[in-house]
Amino acid sequence: MVEVQGAHGLLVNQFLSPLTNTREDSWGERTKFAIEIRKEIAKRCGWDFPVTIRLAVDDFLDGGITLKEGKRIAEELQDYYQIIQADIGLGPKELRLEPMPFQQGWRAYLAEKIRPLKVPVAAVGMIREPDVAVDILRNKADMIVLGRTLIADPDWLIKVREGRAKEIRKCIGCSECIKARHDEDERIRCGANPQVGREIEIKKAEEKKRVVIVGGGPGGLEAARFAAIRGHEVHLFYDEFGGTLNLAALPPGKEKIRWLIEYYREELKKYDNLKMYHKKALKNDVIALDPDAIIMATGSKPFLPCPPLRDFVYLYNDVLRGEVKFEGKSIVVGGGGLVGCETANMLSENNKVVIVEMMPEIAQGMETLSKKHLIRELQEKSVRILTTTRIVDVARGEIIVEKEGEQMLIEADAMIAAFGSRPFVPFHIEDVPTHVIGDAKSVRNIYSAVSEGFKVAISI
Repeated sequence: MVEVQGAHGLLVNQFLSPLTNTREDSWGERTKFAIEIRKEIAKRCGWDFPVTIRLAVDDFLDGGITLKEGKRIAEELQDYYQIIQADIGLGPKELRLEPMPFQQGWRAYLAEKIRPLKVPVAAVGMIREPDVAVDILRNKADMIVLGRTLIADPDWLIKVREGRAKEIRKCIGCSECIKARHDEDERIRCGANPQVGREIEIKKAEEKKRVVIVGGGPGGLEAARFAAIRGHEVHLFYDEFGGTLNLAALPPGKEKIRWLIEYYREELKKYDNLKMYHKKALKNDVIALDPDAIIMATGSKPFLPCPPLRDFVYLYNDVLRGEVKFEGKSIVVGGGGLVGCETANMLSENNKVVIVEMMPEIAQGMETLSKKHLIRELQEKSVRILTTTRIVDVARGEIIVEKEGEQMLIEADAMIAAFGSRPFVPFHIEDVPTHVIGDAKSVRNIYSAVSEGFKVAISI
């Protein structure tokens, strides 16, 4: 089958849209280009060769294709294409490469609105769970089309067919694939699936070893999985299953991260050669197992550059976990990285919030579309953002900051320290090969932890 891309602002979409097609010759007949493409394919492959079109049925821009006109276009093209995929057109890129907070299957209504046609109408966009897919098929579309879902788990459909839906590694919408291709022009990668771009056969280890893994975050869990697959005797210590994934899932719109925890919880049940210990690992615990290899996946600890001030300065993780709560307060968040911005976003629902960041911009390093979405949320909640600004002094009830050589005082009921974290490795054991991965090596993101867990496990 061939798919013709007639959406997302690309060339076919530009011919279809009144915003971009202002030609006065025969090509000003806006469906002509899409029809002629189909005719040329038929000349080479025959009319029986299946061709689908991803069709812009709504441009999401004033003066562009409306949903009413999109239905008319679909009705005209149904005589040429075997499947019509209902999608968006020239509008914001964010709507076609949705950041994590978007609701599953939100674009499916586009398919519903252009039905019925003589050919199947497909729904597209952020369909992750089988139950969501089934609901769409019952009520809104004849077919569904999966994209990022199959990057995260190419066996999604097989697992559904075999009744193994709990084993699906669902796309969490971390946008690592988008960051790689659109921001960095690198090969595609996935935060949940470390084998994207590394589709190698995983072979049993030639020598069975006793591997001890300290830490149950994404890096430690992925390392445990592949070490077990390779046949090693694996011992995994964790004080919280999922590690900092549990914290990362707490800000508004980040709930999908829990899917990755659920996946590992189900996946690791499979391996008889994997023993898990729900406890904080002590050095003597590891030594007692006489390991052949150790993987330290112990994560990081929050960094506090100023002296603690009781009942005024709090750490971001205590706020995210709900151990410290505020309502109707004036709060300064020190640090405008991803964690600081997400903490501010959570607090701004019930408080007046200011972010103070030393760098020229907030949320540096974040994927572009997700960053725009987060900043817009902060602006809508009236969060004040001070960049190129450093905190000079902290006293109860007031914070002195400096911007471009000028100091100013900010009155506040509390300050939340979100200045980032530092790698944490609680102990070392001599004479045992030790691999440090994830945030314990260098504080980064889910992709780095999962990827390093995979690479270390297949190298042992």
